[in-house]
Amino acid sequence: MDPFELSASLFADYDRGRPTQGKASIQLGRFSIEPRRQLLAAGRPVALGRKALDLLSVLAEADGDLVTKEELMAAWPGVVVEENAIQVHISAVRRALGEEATRLVTVRGRGYRLEGAIAAQSPEIPRDEASLAVLAFANMTGDPEKTYLETPCLLRPDRFNIQASVN
Repeated sequence: MDPFELSASLFADYDRGRPTQGKASIQLGRFSIEPRRQLLAAGRPVALGRKALDLLSVLAEADGDLVTKEELMAAWPGVVVEENAIQVHISAVRRALGEEATRLVTVRGRGYRLEGAIAAQSPEIPRDEASLAVLAFANMTGDPEKTYLETPCLLRPDRFNIQASVN
């Protein structure tokens, strides 16, 4: 996707209100789980593979209830999953959680339960406060007058008449 298409897509999402909707995060001790997005420890991202994060998300969203192995396998739609793959990714989750790993309980022969996870709704961002960050580009032209390409900026679509077009 070229930059103009990406910009058009971002503005279309802005118009549909997607970026302004609050997303639930789940607290687990010093960790914050943003389901299917990332795991944070004290506000910093924790390295965790996508499949392990999917499993952690399903467990966290279960609100302390038992999640069967079959339900965990369903976290990866369209993928054939063997039971040992779940064990491998659960081990990765436990390594990432460190001391908090004791909250991830194995219910032998049935599944897993994540204890002590607390759902918290992040605040909605008012539409008039939404913004778009434009990252810096490398000035590969060699023209010193085009150094403005190297400067990142923050755009507020509601304050500027910004439109993306593809010629």
